[in-house]
Amino acid sequence: MSSALLPYIDFLRPSLPLGQQQLPPLPQTQGDIAACLALAIALGFWLRKPWDLPDPYQHVYYEKPQLKNGGGSGRTAETRNIAKKLEESSKDLVVFWGSQSGTAEEFANRLARECYSRFGLDSMSADLSDYDPESLSSIPESKIAILILSTYGEGDPSDNAAGFYRYLQHKPSQSLANLQYAAFGLGNSNYQHYNRVVDVVATAIDGLGARALMPVTKADDADGNTEEQFLAWKESVLRLLQKRLDLTEREPVYEPKLQVEEDESLDIIDLHSGEPVSRDDNKSSSAVVSAPVSDAKELFQNSSRNCVHLDVDLSAHPIISYKTGDHIAVWPVNPAEEVDILLGQLGLRDRRHIPIGIKSLDSTKKVPVPTLTSTEALFKHYLEISAAVSADTLASLLQFAPSPTVRSFLGRYVKDRQAYIQLAEENHLTLGRLLRMSAIKGGLSEDGAWANLPLSFVVEVLGALRPRLYSISSSSMLAPRKPAITALVVEKPLRNRPAESIPGLASTYLHKVSVSSRNELCPSLHVAIRKSKFHPPVATKDIIMIGAGTGIAPFRAFLLERARLHAMSRPVGRTILFFGCRDPEEDYIYREELEQAVANLPGAEIVAAFSRIQYPGKTGRGYVQDAVAARGKELSRMIAQQEARVYVCGRAAMSREVAAVLKDALKANEDLEIENHAEWWTSWRRMGGFSEDVWG
Repeated sequence: MSSALLPYIDFLRPSLPLGQQQLPPLPQTQGDIAACLALAIALGFWLRKPWDLPDPYQHVYYEKPQLKNGGGSGRTAETRNIAKKLEESSKDLVVFWGSQSGTAEEFANRLARECYSRFGLDSMSADLSDYDPESLSSIPESKIAILILSTYGEGDPSDNAAGFYRYLQHKPSQSLANLQYAAFGLGNSNYQHYNRVVDVVATAIDGLGARALMPVTKADDADGNTEEQFLAWKESVLRLLQKRLDLTEREPVYEPKLQVEEDESLDIIDLHSGEPVSRDDNKSSSAVVSAPVSDAKELFQNSSRNCVHLDVDLSAHPIISYKTGDHIAVWPVNPAEEVDILLGQLGLRDRRHIPIGIKSLDSTKKVPVPTLTSTEALFKHYLEISAAVSADTLASLLQFAPSPTVRSFLGRYVKDRQAYIQLAEENHLTLGRLLRMSAIKGGLSEDGAWANLPLSFVVEVLGALRPRLYSISSSSMLAPRKPAITALVVEKPLRNRPAESIPGLASTYLHKVSVSSRNELCPSLHVAIRKSKFHPPVATKDIIMIGAGTGIAPFRAFLLERARLHAMSRPVGRTILFFGCRDPEEDYIYREELEQAVANLPGAEIVAAFSRIQYPGKTGRGYVQDAVAARGKELSRMIAQQEARVYVCGRAAMSREVAAVLKDALKANEDLEIENHAEWWTSWRRMGGFSEDVWG
């Protein structure tokens, strides 16, 4: 008998003390051999345990029937051929969008709606990831395509545009000679690769024979005027289409693309009551889970602002993990006050808990929110009801005005763009608040004044509530199951009304959660881990970290991780942290633990700069880029000769200035043998020498 079977036979024998165990006798007959073989097969069968194999239909037990038939954002297109979809749906215009934060998607939806409402032009808004890129070559010349594309990070396309972007970069052979298009890019000139995505896409499709109907237009969010730039571009596109297609303008007419119906026969267990539904094909993010906040604290608090720290416990979700430098997406909850105002204006306060179902009336229109649900859950968890009302939405509301006085009041701001901008700057202009304001101006009762406004209209114009991203401020080595969030609680003061301000939706929500956690109420967050490229280098590399405000979040993780590696007798390179804040007594967050980590890490240091402190002998105050400039020669040597890695986190404008300071320092350092500084800098960045995690 094979000796491989002996352990299994020995396992079946009674356990004996060491020294008294005996090997079983070897088989003597064919029957013995047959019995051993049978036993081996039985053991193998037992170890394989087919009854323990995953049930291929297990997911059916957890499926929600409401996700079928169009419910939820995970619904896929019926066909992946855009030319076929245009033909089947009788659409003459498609507005493709590539969106990370939701702005490009919103713009695409607004443009497609207005093409139809003002001109009767059958149009559709299309997620680029829903269609095969090669099918663009089949779009007939009689149709028109519009591209609205965002650029984020280091010149990256949005997740849903990544496949299309890669397709074009591989230089496809299909001709796009029949494609007529216009393109609009969303970007920020504070970033190095400003509007790179729309530039790359336009160049690629032009090279394949596509014909641009107008020059590519690029919005620049550095000055905060993206909305104004979009409106100007949109009007240019509409006039071009009107002339090219001989369209006649009409009074805007709303024809619903969605149907919202109450269904009181449904049980609460059938409804979505807060849990988000995420795309299954989003490979850059984990699944969305509900995770408790295990710890929370106030990092600082004063009369004008405060900052919170929260630890999210993923212990119940072992399949989800993160790496140091990743991001965590948080789904906020709309304030109860905003929910109540909107319910009141629509006359739905008494019906807030009635189940509703939402379905698409147009094969090209996705249901943007989970369904089935209730009106309260819809407003609280799934729609962006706390955002400012767009000018397009304001114009669309006129047709539903409950009285001539209300119509006249709103019409003034539709006709006078500057008056509308002033109104928005001086008021917290959410949809609910605008409806209430107009009702009061029209002398109407506050509750139910806008009961004739279709709920389908509200769902279509507001769009889905988006998660907010935060840089994880914990190390995956030190806290593998508890990613930390560092959030500055944001408020935007109203113009001419300094005592009032607009609270940041996500940061205010996180502050409330942190208070609940400290009061032992055990709150949870809906979160997902999002992969990033902002991971620390190998520990032996020298690292220069530069951050301001909550931009210190990932560097807290980097520094604490390096300190732990050194404590484990692992070699660690030189570590320098430049940190900028207002005042050391006000907002120097994590100061004690950072200083302790540096004290235990040889060669490490923190260089702090305080923008609200007047330094002796200097005319200006200190910013982090000034601190970097003061050490320019030393840093340039570390970068060029010792291959130090530079990481920057914070405002995009700050990162741009830091990059300029480092460029100047490299040029000024005559000890460095760099022939072409521009080429060297570009190559160094491309190889990962300079990494950014920036916003704004």
